[in-house]
Amino acid sequence: MRDLDIRPVLKQYLQTHHDSTTLILDEVEVCGGEARADIAVFNGRMAVYEIKSAHDNLNRLESQIWAYNRVFQHATLVAASNHLVAAENMIPKWWGLIEVADFGLSPLRPSETNPSIDPVSVAMLLWRRELMSLLEDLNLDKGVRSKPIACLIQRLCDSLPVDQLVEAVRTAVKSRGDWRAAARRKQRDAQFQSSPNAAVTQTRRRRQPWRSARRPS
Repeated sequence: MRDLDIRPVLKQYLQTHHDSTTLILDEVEVCGGEARADIAVFNGRMAVYEIKSAHDNLNRLESQIWAYNRVFQHATLVAASNHLVAAENMIPKWWGLIEVADFGLSPLRPSETNPSIDPVSVAMLLWRRELMSLLEDLNLDKGVRSKPIACLIQRLCDSLPVDQLVEAVRTAVKSRGDWRAAARRKQRDAQFQSSPNAAVTQTRRRRQPWRSARRPS
């Protein structure tokens, strides 16, 4: 089974083990793009599932482990049989492990709670407006409203215990709803701030696809 075959099976497996309020996302960037989680799950906790099919290699697994350990409360490797021995020697003891076989998925061990989350890496999941909203709620926005996003992240991390920070980030990400639509809105906001005319023109083009279509002769 390839990644494209495993992914829908894994998502169906996750959906059967979580309620309808759970947010399941594909390709979530973490640690400023240092890694991209195959599937991230946001419900009562933040969890990551990394897929290694029989056609993949483990060259990037070490760096992925480093990034996921900084962000997620739970982590699980979903690996083909040919990777199990090597992968089990690489992943931390608290990671879960699921074997991929021709007949489907076979859980080998459940994940445990991550003992060492990095607050800054967790806060990096937030968008600027979400950071500002949290700082405003805590009356900590004074003096940082025009500062770079790194300053907002640091102030939030300095002001909240790790468990409260993780809960705030988890809640904010879940409240976005449609991940792709929210990402498109974020991109349009950034384009508008840098070049309002260009952003408006691009929006019009998306809404009027007939403009680029060739007229029949």
